[in-house]
Amino acid sequence: MGYFDNAAAAEDTPPKQTEFVLAPPGKYEFKVDEVVVRSKANENAYSTGSEGLELRLLVGTDKGDQQSRVYLVDTPKAAFKVKEFCNSVGIPLATATPDTLANKTGVGEFDHREHNGKTYFNAKEFYKKEDDVPF
Repeated sequence: MGYFDNAAAAEDTPPKQTEFVLAPPGKYEFKVDEVVVRSKANENAYSTGSEGLELRLLVGTDKGDQQSRVYLVDTPKAAFKVKEFCNSVGIPLATATPDTLANKTGVGEFDHREHNGKTYFNAKEFYKKEDDVPF
């Protein structure tokens, strides 16, 4: 029987606990960390059958880098969001590809979104690369 197998040791050893704290809503710089192509050909289209890109952003905050996911869906109703995102990372919409979006940086407004009992760091709006955004 080892030291950690007895009750006294369990009382002496505090449990390891790392608590994740979401940064407050606000304007933050981000970097596109991962781009996933969602398509019927890849058999991973969105549940609606639509195709597009799933982007994982690393958002620089005073609480450390936080992740946020952005879904750029290829539909007429979502075209404004795709254009807004491309403008925020300084890429013309006509030349946007998974390769040209990877590792790009921009600035956006982030807030909290609750879904299925969990709270996520949510990209709310993106700003043009040349916009002067107060921090």
